[in-house]
Amino acid sequence: MKNLFKNSLYTLLCFAVAACLSTKSSIEEAKSQASKGNFEEATKKLMAIAKIKPGSEESLDALRVGAKISFLEAKDYQTAAVFFKELVLYSDQEKERIDAQKKLGEIYFERLSDNARAIDELNKVLLIPIEPEEETKLRLMLAKAYFYLNKFGQAESEADIILEKAKQPKSIFDAKLVKANVAFSTQKFDRSAEIYEKLMSEFPQESREEHVGLTLAIVYEEQKELDEAIKVLEKIKTSYPNPEFIETKLQRILEKKKLLPGARGLRK
Repeated sequence: MKNLFKNSLYTLLCFAVAACLSTKSSIEEAKSQASKGNFEEATKKLMAIAKIKPGSEESLDALRVGAKISFLEAKDYQTAAVFFKELVLYSDQEKERIDAQKKLGEIYFERLSDNARAIDELNKVLLIPIEPEEETKLRLMLAKAYFYLNKFGQAESEADIILEKAKQPKSIFDAKLVKANVAFSTQKFDRSAEIYEKLMSEFPQESREEHVGLTLAIVYEEQKELDEAIKVLEKIKTSYPNPEFIETKLQRILEKKKLLPGARGLRK
């Protein structure tokens, strides 16, 4: 009986070792396929391995490799999201689960422009204590995702939270820009102009990169403050990447000004 038990145990052990070696071989085969550019075949094989015994080390290895191949090499972000979701569900390492959840939020916001899904995934991460700089980065994505969905109240609330905690100038600029854009989009033109002007004064480089001056000129034009719009355009023309565009807009506003009642071109 003892020998039978030992033999059975030995047989099971052999099967386990063989299965493990087979899984490793399959993962290596998938890597080889990916190196040849056969990304779809590679990721399908890896997901099949992961589904055999979810949560096992072999399954997690397949998910990690699949996430790397689909995200970094194939740039197939829909497939990458599936791998990261599985890691969130099954990884036994807290840091890996949190990192995978962050990556999901980033994928939906930055790569797939699926703002509704991004909001769901980012909110899950923000329920977990994370480093302040990381929280600021993710919360800014969340604010922008709300803004793009015209959920202006939520966007501004997230920007306010960032401004309460942020220490980096770039983060402060980005949060204030969200607030300015919300004010502009809700036709609070005086408020938006005030914020844009301060941004141009306090963050000149960032304002140039984000075309804040051009937006401010549009705000003034909306308010029919054409002289102010002209001043802004004259100010930014030399430093704008495409000065011809600014010159064209400037000439258009000058022509519009001539048509106003009392302008020289309309006098008798």
